[in-house]
Amino acid sequence: MKIPASATPAFEIIAPGPLAQFQDTGRYGVAHLGMTTAGAIDNDAYYWANRLCNNTEGATVIEIAFGGYKARALTCCSIAITGCSLNVMVNGKRVSQWVSTHLKPGDLLTLDYSKSGARAYLAIAGGFASPELFNSASTCNREDLLPPITASQTLYANTSSTACIEQALSRSDFSQLGAAYGEQSLPDTLGIVINTNNTQWSPTEQAQLEEQLTNQCFNVSPQSDRMGIRLTSSAVIKMPSQTVLSEGMATGTVQLPPSGQPIIMMHDHQTIGGYPKIGYLMETHWPKVAQLIPGNQVRFDVVTLEQAIAALKHRQEQRNTIALHPIRRW
Repeated sequence: MKIPASATPAFEIIAPGPLAQFQDTGRYGVAHLGMTTAGAIDNDAYYWANRLCNNTEGATVIEIAFGGYKARALTCCSIAITGCSLNVMVNGKRVSQWVSTHLKPGDLLTLDYSKSGARAYLAIAGGFASPELFNSASTCNREDLLPPITASQTLYANTSSTACIEQALSRSDFSQLGAAYGEQSLPDTLGIVINTNNTQWSPTEQAQLEEQLTNQCFNVSPQSDRMGIRLTSSAVIKMPSQTVLSEGMATGTVQLPPSGQPIIMMHDHQTIGGYPKIGYLMETHWPKVAQLIPGNQVRFDVVTLEQAIAALKHRQEQRNTIALHPIRRW
């Protein structure tokens, strides 16, 4: 639970915004104890923030909900901010997202409130040093696992083992990522693998379910959070005629509660549930869902398991082939 003695004071928090918390890849092997995975809800933004700082993928970052974050640097460091679109300033001067930036002691880092999207990610070279529980520094408010970041708190960083030059994604590479970090004008299409082991729906009900699911738009509810993204629509989906016992829950599960309005279970989901499972959101679309805000619209498109796996492999290949480009300062 202690911060390593070798860690360096990196930031003094002036304002954390609505919610700022440490996140990494999450905690695994503890679901049987009733604990969820947690971890960075937008894995794409998390990955690239760490990559821009030459960190390993498991390094701890700060997940900032909706912006409103302000902190003062206490040491020389390199940082990167990815995720939702917002204004980032150092000492009142605008700096870019999706690049690495050097800070010196006394520099004031400010993130305005989000223009679009829900979550930004702040990485620091070496990774943030934070207490861990069950091999993870990830906060989970629902389970009271590790507290969120508060005003006046001092944040620490691990000593970086590699030099961090200022670098960035090229415009063409950024556009290849396909994540919804810009203004959203059309409904996002989310790929869902239908639950083929579902015995709750009869064949006729199953056909009606898929038709209802794919032939309408859903609105993101204000009741959405890191536990689940709640969707609403004018035409509710009919509940199945059969019931089943509660069973284990996985991130990306699309549940159907009695209201007939689907819920996409995200990283702070409960470990067990008894609502009918419509299917599972393809993993490469989790970052899209992580950036949805109330009022956004989504549609579902049925995909096969093979298509979902192929998309995941393509994302990994993309990460392996995209190179970062040094920034020239004139």
